[in-house]
Amino acid sequence: MRAFNLNISSDIDLLLPPAVSGQYDVNIAQGIITLPTLEQTKIFRAGAQALYAFHHSGHFLVWPNMVALQITANNITYQKLGNIPIGLLRIFILSEAIGILLHLRGHFMLHASALEHQGQATVFLGTPGAGKSTTVTAFAKEGFNVLSDDLVAITPHSPATVIPAFPEIKIWKNTAEGLGIDVSSLSPAWEGKDKYIMKLKSSSSSTNTYPLKQFIIIIPFVEHNTNSSELIGPVELLKYFPLPHQLLNPSALKKHFEVSASILSTTALVTVQRPADFNKLSKYVQNFKNL
Repeated sequence: MRAFNLNISSDIDLLLPPAVSGQYDVNIAQGIITLPTLEQTKIFRAGAQALYAFHHSGHFLVWPNMVALQITANNITYQKLGNIPIGLLRIFILSEAIGILLHLRGHFMLHASALEHQGQATVFLGTPGAGKSTTVTAFAKEGFNVLSDDLVAITPHSPATVIPAFPEIKIWKNTAEGLGIDVSSLSPAWEGKDKYIMKLKSSSSSTNTYPLKQFIIIIPFVEHNTNSSELIGPVELLKYFPLPHQLLNPSALKKHFEVSASILSTTALVTVQRPADFNKLSKYVQNFKNL
């Protein structure tokens, strides 16, 4: 299996594209985990608040009564703490757990979505509910290559590049219906009764990365305010760190800020008001094609 340009060996089917030739980069397997003292995070998923700890043997992420995960730069060990459906276990592994693994491997992580246009990557940011997944779903429907939904990994070299994640988008039922997508063709996302997974044409099995062109921050629709504006300052990207805040201790936070500044020195950062309705969103996508 393959995601984020990594060959993955797993004892459960993560429904990912096949690995390319070569050795495995990451191993995912069930095991017995001895937990250190845990702290609450600011992360919620499937109605539960995640707990976190760091120990010399790895980083630990726990969803109470569901699953415990032990994470290093090359391994994810999971232990079921209850009768968790495999679909939900997959979500936990392919969200914050693999995000921590990528962070440990030196990638700059964002709670965001990304797409490719003319060989370059655009990353969409926004607070929860701002419309990131809705926006990239509209782009996917028009044939754009969606690189990632929910979790974006950037290689912070010069120039910065975006790594394809895996070919799917999580969308709400009303989004699918508003975009004219048949809900019966989608799979349940296990995080909410009205949330679904939309499978896309695979782009993750390649070894491609895409130069980062721009960040677009989606802000809620406000009537009579239709202007886009530039934002200046690397502190803006700190808002979208997707992993336990404990990972950004003072020295790590300083480095994270410096990497943010380096990326933004060569990358545009703008805000765009969320289109007021699905028709205007479609027009936005069509206009984007001509940029």
